[in-house]
Amino acid sequence: MQISRTYLDVDGVINSLNPLWDRFWPVPQDRLSLHRCNGFDLHVPDYMAALVGALDAQTEIVWCTTWKENANVWISPLVGLGDRRVILPDPAEESLLWKETSVLADMAANPCDAAIWIEDFGFPLDGRFAEAGVTAVDTTLAPVGYDTDERLNVLVPGHLDGLGLKLPAVADCM
Repeated sequence: MQISRTYLDVDGVINSLNPLWDRFWPVPQDRLSLHRCNGFDLHVPDYMAALVGALDAQTEIVWCTTWKENANVWISPLVGLGDRRVILPDPAEESLLWKETSVLADMAANPCDAAIWIEDFGFPLDGRFAEAGVTAVDTTLAPVGYDTDERLNVLVPGHLDGLGLKLPAVADCM
Protein backbone atom coordinates (compact mmCIF):
# COMPACT_ATOMS: atom_id res chain seq x y z
CA MET A 1 0.00 0.00 0.00
CA GLN A 2 1.43 3.38 -1.02
CA ILE A 3 0.12 6.03 1.38
CA SER A 4 -0.07 9.39 -0.33
CA ARG A 5 -2.30 11.45 1.98
CA THR A 6 -2.62 12.02 5.72
CA TYR A 7 -5.83 13.46 7.14
CA LEU A 8 -4.62 14.97 10.41
CA ASP A 9 -6.63 15.92 13.48
CA VAL A 10 -5.31 18.23 16.21
CA ASP A 11 -7.05 17.60 19.54
CA GLY A 12 -6.31 14.11 20.79
CA VAL A 13 -3.49 13.71 18.23
CA ILE A 14 -1.10 16.68 18.17
CA ASN A 15 -2.65 18.18 21.30
CA SER A 16 -2.62 15.69 24.17
CA LEU A 17 -6.01 16.10 25.85
CA ASN A 18 -5.05 14.13 28.95
CA PRO A 19 -3.77 17.18 30.89
CA LEU A 20 -7.37 18.44 30.87
CA TRP A 21 -8.13 15.59 33.28
CA ASP A 22 -4.80 15.93 35.13
CA ARG A 23 -3.46 12.78 33.44
CA PHE A 24 -0.27 12.52 31.45
CA TRP A 25 -0.90 9.37 29.49
CA PRO A 26 0.29 8.41 26.93
CA VAL A 27 2.91 11.18 27.14
CA PRO A 28 4.45 12.15 30.50
CA GLN A 29 4.24 15.81 31.47
CA ASP A 30 7.98 16.36 31.01
CA ARG A 31 7.63 15.31 27.33
CA LEU A 32 4.90 17.92 26.63
CA SER A 33 5.36 21.56 25.78
CA LEU A 34 2.56 23.96 26.61
CA HIS A 35 1.42 26.46 23.98
CA ARG A 36 -1.35 29.04 24.26
CA CYS A 37 -3.18 29.04 20.91
CA ASN A 38 -6.32 30.98 20.08
CA GLY A 39 -7.28 31.07 23.76
CA PHE A 40 -6.65 27.36 24.39
CA ASP A 41 -3.81 25.47 26.08
CA LEU A 42 -2.20 22.91 23.77
CA HIS A 43 0.04 20.19 25.18
CA VAL A 44 2.28 19.05 22.34
CA PRO A 45 4.54 15.97 22.70
CA ASP A 46 8.18 16.76 22.02
CA TYR A 47 8.36 14.22 19.18
CA MET A 48 5.37 15.64 17.28
CA ALA A 49 7.23 18.08 14.99
CA ALA A 50 9.61 15.32 13.81
CA LEU A 51 6.72 12.92 13.28
CA VAL A 52 4.58 15.43 11.37
CA GLY A 53 7.66 16.47 9.36
CA ALA A 54 8.27 12.85 8.34
CA LEU A 55 4.62 12.46 7.34
CA ASP A 56 4.77 15.71 5.40
CA ALA A 57 7.88 14.59 3.50
CA GLN A 58 6.03 11.49 2.24
CA THR A 59 2.35 12.39 2.08
CA GLU A 60 0.03 15.29 1.46
CA ILE A 61 -1.11 16.48 4.88
CA VAL A 62 -4.69 17.70 4.97
CA TRP A 63 -6.12 19.21 8.16
CA CYS A 64 -9.25 17.42 9.32
CA THR A 65 -9.99 19.15 12.61
CA THR A 66 -12.51 21.31 14.41
CA TRP A 67 -9.75 23.94 14.32
CA LYS A 68 -10.64 24.24 10.60
CA GLU A 69 -8.67 27.12 8.97
CA ASN A 70 -7.19 28.01 12.37
CA ALA A 71 -5.05 24.88 12.08
CA ASN A 72 -2.92 26.73 9.52
CA VAL A 73 -2.71 29.82 11.73
CA TRP A 74 -2.01 28.18 15.11
CA ILE A 75 -1.00 24.53 14.68
CA SER A 76 1.11 24.52 11.51
CA PRO A 77 3.81 26.75 13.06
CA LEU A 78 4.01 24.47 16.13
CA VAL A 79 4.89 21.44 14.01
CA GLY A 80 6.92 23.17 11.30
CA LEU A 81 4.36 23.16 8.49
CA GLY A 82 3.27 25.85 6.10
CA ASP A 83 -0.38 26.18 5.14
CA ARG A 84 -2.12 22.93 4.19
CA ARG A 85 -5.47 22.11 2.67
CA VAL A 86 -8.30 22.05 5.21
CA ILE A 87 -11.31 19.72 5.20
CA LEU A 88 -14.43 21.68 6.12
CA PRO A 89 -17.85 20.41 7.08
CA ASP A 90 -20.66 20.61 4.57
CA PRO A 91 -22.71 23.63 5.71
CA ALA A 92 -25.81 21.40 5.75
CA GLU A 93 -24.08 18.84 7.99
CA GLU A 94 -25.15 19.24 11.59
CA SER A 95 -23.85 15.91 12.86
CA LEU A 96 -20.82 15.57 15.08
CA LEU A 97 -19.66 13.03 12.49
CA TRP A 98 -19.07 15.73 9.86
CA LYS A 99 -15.46 14.60 9.47
CA GLU A 100 -16.54 11.18 8.21
CA THR A 101 -18.62 12.56 5.35
CA SER A 102 -15.99 15.20 4.61
CA VAL A 103 -13.11 12.69 4.37
CA LEU A 104 -15.13 10.43 2.06
CA ALA A 105 -16.14 13.41 -0.08
CA ASP A 106 -12.53 14.58 -0.28
CA MET A 107 -11.31 11.12 -1.31
CA ALA A 108 -13.94 11.09 -4.07
CA ALA A 109 -13.09 14.62 -5.24
CA ASN A 110 -9.30 14.23 -4.85
CA PRO A 111 -8.46 10.56 -5.40
CA CYS A 112 -5.14 9.18 -4.20
CA ASP A 113 -3.54 5.75 -3.84
CA ALA A 114 -4.29 5.41 -0.14
CA ALA A 115 -4.71 7.66 2.86
CA ILE A 116 -4.39 7.47 6.61
CA TRP A 117 -6.68 9.38 8.92
CA ILE A 118 -5.08 10.11 12.28
CA GLU A 119 -7.86 10.90 14.74
CA ASP A 120 -8.99 10.17 18.29
CA PHE A 121 -12.02 8.25 17.05
CA GLY A 122 -12.95 5.98 19.91
CA PHE A 123 -15.03 3.95 17.41
CA PRO A 124 -14.29 1.88 14.30
CA LEU A 125 -14.83 3.31 10.82
CA ASP A 126 -17.22 1.41 8.59
CA GLY A 127 -16.43 -0.38 5.33
CA ARG A 128 -16.86 2.76 3.21
CA PHE A 129 -13.43 3.92 4.36
CA ALA A 130 -11.64 0.72 3.38
CA GLU A 131 -13.35 0.92 -0.01
CA ALA A 132 -12.17 4.53 -0.37
CA GLY A 133 -8.60 3.53 0.58
CA VAL A 134 -8.59 5.22 4.01
CA THR A 135 -6.86 3.51 6.96
CA ALA A 136 -7.85 4.71 10.42
CA VAL A 137 -5.20 5.49 12.99
CA ASP A 138 -7.13 5.69 16.26
CA THR A 139 -5.10 7.42 18.96
CA THR A 140 -7.51 6.25 21.68
CA LEU A 141 -6.30 2.65 21.28
CA ALA A 142 -3.01 0.99 22.09
CA PRO A 143 -0.99 0.23 18.95
CA VAL A 144 -0.86 -3.39 17.85
CA GLY A 145 1.96 -5.16 19.67
CA TYR A 146 2.08 -2.76 22.63
CA ASP A 147 0.68 -3.55 26.01
CA THR A 148 -0.53 -0.89 28.41
CA ASP A 149 2.88 -0.26 29.97
CA GLU A 150 4.83 -0.20 26.70
CA ARG A 151 2.56 2.27 24.92
CA LEU A 152 3.78 5.27 26.92
CA ASN A 153 5.25 7.85 24.52
CA VAL A 154 4.67 5.76 21.40
CA LEU A 155 0.93 5.88 20.82
CA VAL A 156 0.91 7.76 17.50
CA PRO A 157 4.30 6.52 16.18
CA GLY A 158 3.44 2.96 17.20
CA HIS A 159 0.23 3.04 15.20
CA LEU A 160 2.05 4.21 12.08
CA ASP A 161 4.61 1.42 12.24
CA GLY A 162 4.09 -1.06 9.43
CA LEU A 163 2.27 1.31 7.06
CA GLY A 164 5.28 1.60 4.74
CA LEU A 165 6.26 5.12 5.76
CA LYS A 166 9.77 6.11 6.76
CA LEU A 167 9.27 7.57 10.21
CA PRO A 168 11.49 8.41 13.15
CA ALA A 169 12.23 5.22 15.07
CA VAL A 170 9.90 4.68 17.99
CA ALA A 171 12.96 4.79 20.26
CA ASP A 172 13.73 8.29 18.92
CA CYS A 173 10.25 9.37 19.96
CA MET A 174 10.74 8.34 23.58
